[in-house]
Amino acid sequence: MEKAASYGIAPVRMHIDPLVLALSAVNDSALNFFESIRQIKKICPEVNVTAALSNISYGMTVRKLVNVNFLALAMEAGLDSVIADPLSRDVIGTIYATEALLGKDRLCRKYNMAYRKNKIGAVKA
Repeated sequence: MEKAASYGIAPVRMHIDPLVLALSAVNDSALNFFESIRQIKKICPEVNVTAALSNISYGMTVRKLVNVNFLALAMEAGLDSVIADPLSRDVIGTIYATEALLGKDRLCRKYNMAYRKNKIGAVKA
């Protein structure tokens, strides 16, 4: 961060990926990842934390289920962005729902608008 600052790069422009390991290989990888996010945010709250969503579920069955639950928990820990399929209604729905649950969506307006715009929920004909 000091090196980036010497080039005039503000922390708010930085993205750190603490690298989540596969849960099937490292049993506490999710817990370690969440703690990493919290520590990064404690040291420098302005920096952005990102992750490749599907890394957590490598080698597991029903990966989508593991991925969206991991995403919600990571967002609660402070995750700012995610590398994921932008067309996945499950991922998008999880983001909107988690933001509402965390109080980041005043009166759930974004969540409800996403539903009305057919971005989340069952596909409307």
